[in-house]
Amino acid sequence: DMILDEWYPSVKAALKFMFTVDKDGDGLPDVHGANHYLDGWPMEGAAPHVSTYWLATLRIAERMAQMQGDAAFAKECRSWYDKASQSIEQKLWNPEVGSYLLYHDTATGKKSDTVICDQLMGEMHARLLGFSGILPPERIKMVLSTLERLNYAATPYGIRLATRPDGSED
Repeated sequence: DMILDEWYPSVKAALKFMFTVDKDGDGLPDVHGANHYLDGWPMEGAAPHVSTYWLATLRIAERMAQMQGDAAFAKECRSWYDKASQSIEQKLWNPEVGSYLLYHDTATGKKSDTVICDQLMGEMHARLLGFSGILPPERIKMVLSTLERLNYAATPYGIRLATRPDGSED
């Protein structure tokens, strides 16, 4: 509780900043070029590795706000979470492949259907912290099946970071 008391104002300020990097109002942080941890792939718009972390972060921040008695910020986090959840499914789900797109900028139409192996990272973090999950369970099953079929099967040395939907290397 003492750590939360000390750090909550900083957490809240950091989230308020992150709200400003959502330029298109979809509830998701936008990536541009290489301003994300997979800097080998220039991306534009929404990306699942960033967006699922964001969903997990919003759930965590909502819980922190509730613990701090900050009902207004908890409500704001829940609102952003609800909007972001819908946007991930609308903007990034790729039913033809059974995974989330690598990125998608709906304003320009730029997107990539490359299958990235860490698209469920935010899901993992949410579950590790005791949340029920952030993505639809049926999507998770499809993504895991796709990752096994494409990324895991692509190499005898673990899992390939990114694979094209036809199984070729990106």
